[in-house]
Amino acid sequence: MKLFEDSWVVKGKTYVREFDTDYQKSVKTLTPFKNEYYVKDSLGKYTGFLDGVKLRKVQGSSYDVPDAYGAKNSRYVAIRERHFGKDTYNKTPRTWFLDIETSVATYKYNNTEVIIRKKDELQENIPPYNHEEETVS
Repeated sequence: MKLFEDSWVVKGKTYVREFDTDYQKSVKTLTPFKNEYYVKDSLGKYTGFLDGVKLRKVQGSSYDVPDAYGAKNSRYVAIRERHFGKDTYNKTPRTWFLDIETSVATYKYNNTEVIIRKKDELQENIPPYNHEEETVS
């Protein structure tokens, strides 16, 4: 059995990482899934839940289609087609990925300020964080 872990898109190709329970390791695979969206079609087999309009599913980008309904990224199509409703998600992952920001950002939460900074030649003029000025109640 393959348990979903992650998905991503590189140069228009969708990849999925799944944990293979038979081999006890994570496996990366290229999926055949494309972006999809829906367009009005009186003979369509789908129905818009807000307005009851009949719809037809189309594969591709909805970028140039102003009246497209329900655009789906290929990542989400892959998850839906391979794992939705099947309880095939890896609930005990062995590898964790952290998204580390690479530019300056300041976040405040309950009077606590966190600054994340990447030091490079473009950001050398940023003053260092002064811990004495910190006010935490």
